Amino acid sequence: SKREPLAAPLEDHESYRKANKRLQGLFALANWRRIMTANAEPQSEMQKLQERLADALRNDTWRETLDLSISFTPGNIEKLALLARSFSPSLRELKLDMKAMGIGDDSMPVLAASLPAELETLRLDLSQNPEITNWGVTTFVDKLPPKMQKMSVVLKDTAVTKQFKDSCDTLDGIKKCILAEAQKGSICHTINLTPIQDKHRKGMNYTHELSKV
Repeated sequence: SKREPLAAPLEDHESYRKANKRLQGLFALANWRRIMTANAEPQSEMQKLQERLADALRNDTWRETLDLSISFTPGNIEKLALLARSFSPSLRELKLDMKAMGIGDDSMPVLAASLPAELETLRLDLSQNPEITNWGVTTFVDKLPPKMQKMSVVLKDTAVTKQFKDSCDTLDGIKKCILAEAQKGSICHTINLTPIQDKHRKGMNYTHELSKV
């Protein structure tokens, strides 16, 4: 606003760099699913393209909301790493579709740890991943970013129990379900057999105790 109206355009300016990164992020988002779900051999041109796409999305540090789908793509380590590489640190709200990726419990804490530190809202679809159990959900919640306030998880056609599935509409519901599961513990059966201390009687005294560990 301080420049003369007829002055020659600047060759370089912070606004130019911002506009360039924002446009690159938009192009990356528009081509996300088509490129990211393609098979890519190590060191191949497709893998390099996927990495550039992830970097372009991550470098749009002005973006606060993001909606990504990588469903029906084998969830190998490389795909999860690319997903994590795509998250801008400025994200506050994330919607993530990971249906039928073949991921299991071991991937859950890795996924949670890759989420941006400033993330506050997460909507996650993990349906049709039959190797995800209650344990996977528990380890995922344990690793969530500290500022997370709202979260819903779709767990249809997983190995998660009905109680967990019914509680995953809210973050508080998930946490309460995890706490209730932990408080159940394991039931220990203790059986004691002691000789009867009576010369006129033969046999053993039997006691059965239940305790929670």
